[in-house]
Amino acid sequence: MSNPIDIDPQDDIDVAALKEHPEFQDEFGVSRVQRYLRWGYNRAARACERAIASQVIVQCYPNDYQMRFNKDK
Repeated sequence: MSNPIDIDPQDDIDVAALKEHPEFQDEFGVSRVQRYLRWGYNRAARACERAIASQVIVQCYPNDYQMRFNKDK
């Protein structure tokens, strides 16, 4: 069965491009991605979840809602 939510590969490219932006050099949350890319919260959250799964973004513990770009990737 296919996923009912369409995933645009451009979303992943857009999130990865944020790594160069000064606002994303430290910790950030989904809402910052949402505001910067002018996306809805669900779209931004799904894109962040995919970036975490591919280790482009890592979660900051103990605050799971904060994340940062993986410096190793």
